[in-house]
Amino acid sequence: MAREDHWYVPGKQEHEKQHIFEHETIQVLQNHAQYGRHKEFYQLLLSIHDQNKRNDIAQMCGYKDVNDAMEKTK
Repeated sequence: MAREDHWYVPGKQEHEKQHIFEHETIQVLQNHAQYGRHKEFYQLLLSIHDQNKRNDIAQMCGYKDVNDAMEKTK
């Protein structure tokens, strides 16, 4: 975004860093889920700190919840 010869680069504020991290992580998680890499999916999913977000992401990627993703690693 440009404003009077000033460019703002997102990712400087803590909440922006968290959002960017989660966005990039979700993309990798979707790739792991698509190709059946359950162990990699589960390990990366644990990097999301909020349990509700982990469950939402797991469901979005085709798992019932975090526990379902864990079970598929066995």
